[in-house]
Amino acid sequence: MAGSKPKTPQIRTLIAAAVEKAMNSGGAIPHQIVAAIRKNNPKAIAAETDAMVDMAMLSIVRQYGNLRAGSASVAQPDFFREYPVSESVIVPMAGKNGVVDKTVVRVDRLTIDQAREHVAQYKRKTAKSKRIVALERAIKDLAPYGTGDSTFAECWKAKMAKAKKTG
Repeated sequence: MAGSKPKTPQIRTLIAAAVEKAMNSGGAIPHQIVAAIRKNNPKAIAAETDAMVDMAMLSIVRQYGNLRAGSASVAQPDFFREYPVSESVIVPMAGKNGVVDKTVVRVDRLTIDQAREHVAQYKRKTAKSKRIVALERAIKDLAPYGTGDSTFAECWKAKMAKAKKTG
């Protein structure tokens, strides 16, 4: 599964048509739409079940990574007060097999170089968000406390240690 995205074009088409039909007939509860699709298209669902299960599990993994105890916001609360950035970002990373895939990385484990690349990618796609502006400020403020391979957590600790000595 690494490096691949689940492909469910037939299911996406069925869902789009069912949602459109529901909206044109006054609406429906999402569970009703799903029940109708399941009832009317069992073969299409069977053909794409694995891909749909992968999509659902990936969604849960992403949610769990952002919400679990011991996450970046719990480990570095002062960092997130100073820099109101997302707890995690998606960056391209090479896996063990050498395939580059989009990977969710907690911001405290993000390297300065990865953060720079993330900001550059984001700027190419859309206008700046407040979180990207905060990430740019974090890069500028913390880069002097490490190298491109240093994580935000390492740079933050170095910055706090220096502030403690001078302050």
